[in-house]
Amino acid sequence: MKLVEIKKVVLQPNVTSVTIDNIFSADYDDYVIMVDYGMGNVPNNRPRFLDASGNEDSGNEYQLHQIRANNTGQLFQRSDTNSMSDMFWKYVGNHQIAYFYRPFSASHPSSALVWGIQSYGNSYTEHAHNHDSLQSNRGIKFIVYNGSVYYNTGTIKIYGVAE
Repeated sequence: MKLVEIKKVVLQPNVTSVTIDNIFSADYDDYVIMVDYGMGNVPNNRPRFLDASGNEDSGNEYQLHQIRANNTGQLFQRSDTNSMSDMFWKYVGNHQIAYFYRPFSASHPSSALVWGIQSYGNSYTEHAHNHDSLQSNRGIKFIVYNGSVYYNTGTIKIYGVAE
């Protein structure tokens, strides 16, 4: 297995959305997205897929199952929503990794597994996402849930997994 870098995004100050287009293709079945040094200062980010035409998919086809543990206890959360809720927690010092399976294929739902260590609250998060719309996805867009917070720190790297 070999990771092939497709894109690297260095976040700039006071950005309310980050669109990373044309990263998924028929070239790879599996993708890895890594986030280093957080993405901002609050957790509210909500990724959505970009369909084959580059349109943001904001329909209610996303599911989340999250397990988080910190020094005060555990959280188990499940939800259906119009985005991949809090896929990467936005705090400086966080390091997270997501695995996407066949997001470009329109023949089955796209899924993602996320693992991360959060400096805020000294917590560990593991969660799974599902996008049950049968469509080809070519990219991803990160949006903030609350318009008063921003993406302003860190690096996002996208890799294809070659065999």
